[in-house]
Amino acid sequence: MKKLLILSVIFLCLTGCGKNESGDFSSEKNSQNETVDTTKNENDSDNIEVEAVPAIEVETGEIVLRNAVDSEILNTYKLNEKQYAKIIGEFNGGYCVGLYTANRKLENKDIDGVVVSDIPGGEEIDDISFIFFDEKLNELEELKAKDAFDNLDNEEMLSGNFSISKDGNVVAYNNYGEIECYNKKTKEFKEYKQLEEENIDPDLFTFVGNDKIAFTCIDEDGMIYGYIQFDDSNVHVYKEKDYNVFSIYSNDRYIWFNDSIDNLDNGSTSGRFVFVDTKTNENKVINLEGHESTNATLSDDGKNVIAVNQEKDNSFRVRQYDFE
Repeated sequence: MKKLLILSVIFLCLTGCGKNESGDFSSEKNSQNETVDTTKNENDSDNIEVEAVPAIEVETGEIVLRNAVDSEILNTYKLNEKQYAKIIGEFNGGYCVGLYTANRKLENKDIDGVVVSDIPGGEEIDDISFIFFDEKLNELEELKAKDAFDNLDNEEMLSGNFSISKDGNVVAYNNYGEIECYNKKTKEFKEYKQLEEENIDPDLFTFVGNDKIAFTCIDEDGMIYGYIQFDDSNVHVYKEKDYNVFSIYSNDRYIWFNDSIDNLDNGSTSGRFVFVDTKTNENKVINLEGHESTNATLSDDGKNVIAVNQEKDNSFRVRQYDFE
């Protein structure tokens, strides 16, 4: 876990920092390498601002905010013995967490040294809320789930996928391809049925800014992906054969995907970095080296890909690809 968190800090520091060069993307001159040793040095500054990462700590029954570099605990939010939580997402200036309160005490189990959450069934849940925190994990406000999604039962809200808009105002739910959105500021509820009409039920989905939803869906040939534009109700669909997506990311303009490692095929990956420009509706596929496609990010201007490959336990190769 710590190594993955370190990668997120490397992405944060490098994105948008490199120079651009014209020419063939695949040529050697358009890639730059740097080896980063993550071992802490005595001369390291304690004042460097780094990313903070929230997580559910099953063992302690807490939501914990940690420094992404050294895992130092920055703040905690204590759950009571009847509460189960899951991270909904991050927005500009904070985080949204789903909080499920059961009608009984939840008793986590230790299975071979691993603590496994006691997840209540839908019939055991008394209350569901969305809790909004600031970036320091201080509670801002609470939204009762039934006030937002009164059409869903407890089981649907427990097992379903939610996302939060970047301004923190809209909570979205994927109801078998029908994207349902509730704006807590205006108290408006809207439904978007474009994916349902295309027979697409997303496996993953996330907000792109405040007015788009990006999605992925796996079929027998590979990955179906794209996005919904709220203001014109259009859906943009693309397909990548023989591709297994692990995660989906976005900024206000671009959507990109990280490859998954196929442990059934000697830990192989596709080696492809896939992204979409929502301004031009152009999708691109870039071939990276080795496992770089599993840990890669796109710069804010869409001109650089920064990829990381682990060299040793505490050493990572960071490579920047420049292209137009």
